[in-house]
Amino acid sequence: MRAGRLGVAAVVVVTALVALVPQVAPAATPPSCTAAAGVAWATRSAVRLGTPLSFHVAIANSAAESCALFLGASSPLFEVRDAAGATVWNSTYVAGRPAPIPLFVYQRLLAPGAIYQAQARWDQRTPRGPAPAGAYRLVVLTSGAPRTTAGLDLGTASGPPAVVLGTPGTLPATARSGARVVILAAGGLWVYSSPVVTGALAPAVRRGGRSLVVLARATRPGVGIVTTAASPVCYPRCLLASRLLRWVVRVVPQSP
Repeated sequence: MRAGRLGVAAVVVVTALVALVPQVAPAATPPSCTAAAGVAWATRSAVRLGTPLSFHVAIANSAAESCALFLGASSPLFEVRDAAGATVWNSTYVAGRPAPIPLFVYQRLLAPGAIYQAQARWDQRTPRGPAPAGAYRLVVLTSGAPRTTAGLDLGTASGPPAVVLGTPGTLPATARSGARVVILAAGGLWVYSSPVVTGALAPAVRRGGRSLVVLARATRPGVGIVTTAASPVCYPRCLLASRLLRWVVRVVPQSP
């Protein structure tokens, strides 16, 4: 009888000790960045045959919580597709041909307002030889993020270079007619309103939130203006004033 009571007492003591151990809740899995703003562009949207090209992608987390990207040798994957949609090159190729791909993926958290950027280079070689003249499309695939695309023409003439802007400056930026204009601003302490694009710029992507992303095309000589209101994240608890941000782009004719 006494042994039974000792056993019951031991169970009670163990139960009490377990109750005293703090219970750690499992860490919440962050959502993927499928709702993020993504843009892709080439250094030039039109180039001469055989001219090496640099491709760029930017993924901006405009939400109020972190999101997850899954990166590796094939993420982001830059692809060039012909007019029929067939892939003629991607960023895992070596010397223009398919090559073994290292099989690894790692998770990268993108904080609210943060911008992830990557780039790749193409020398216009394909498994069938140099890429012929024609219309192509750049497609960038990043695991956990939206697909981004951009047009690309290979031919006898090179177009104007893309213009990438950050914090607005006191002097206007200059872009040639036909150029892509990219504006990327990380959030930090600010939340951006939906940007307004006017004048000689035609917008393709306009995204505000905890980060700012604008992709536009300089359509004609003149002046293009991009404006957005930046409000403090702490508003209305804090007394910081909002700011009106303004980018001015002077569009000049293409060189003859």
